Amino acid sequence: MSQDPVKVRMEGAGSQEAPAEHSLQLRIAGMYRLYFNGVARYVLLNRGTMEDARDLFQDMLVAYLKVLRSGEVVRDEKKYLNGMARNMWMNVLNAQSRSQIHNSLPDSQPATEEIDDPASPTLADLVVRKLEEIGEDCRKLLFEGFYMRRTNGELAKLLGYTEQFIKVKKHRCLQGLKRLVERSPEYATWKLDA
Repeated sequence: MSQDPVKVRMEGAGSQEAPAEHSLQLRIAGMYRLYFNGVARYVLLNRGTMEDARDLFQDMLVAYLKVLRSGEVVRDEKKYLNGMARNMWMNVLNAQSRSQIHNSLPDSQPATEEIDDPASPTLADLVVRKLEEIGEDCRKLLFEGFYMRRTNGELAKLLGYTEQFIKVKKHRCLQGLKRLVERSPEYATWKLDA
């Protein structure tokens, strides 16, 4: 009952896209079954909605398929996708917070002008504003390390670095953020008021 290899090749020659498309659809359906609930749970626990989870998962799949097509080897698909989802969701949250800060500024003043508020801002407000001024990699590292409470080992796996590098990088990012906060005129005011 073996098929003639020439006949099989000839039949498959005209319809190579159909099996590939079908295979891709099966792969995507399998990924939804395996990984969507974990991604959705993560998004819901981190100020997101089910709609946000669906959008994020779609975007994540598109990005992941590009990675696979580039030939990159992914050893642990689940960890890779979970890390990708966390990073993408953090970028969404960062964009939302930047948008909220920008939208909260009065229209009559330019965004670069300092705002004198009689109810002086708290140190936490100042730190959040200064977080926007540090690099994306530092912001991601500090967010995952402190807000998400990930260990240096978890961060190393998530970001693809060694644990020692994460430790040094986190220290440098904190020192950079501290310098930004301390050099701010608002910090001097806050320090005097405190």
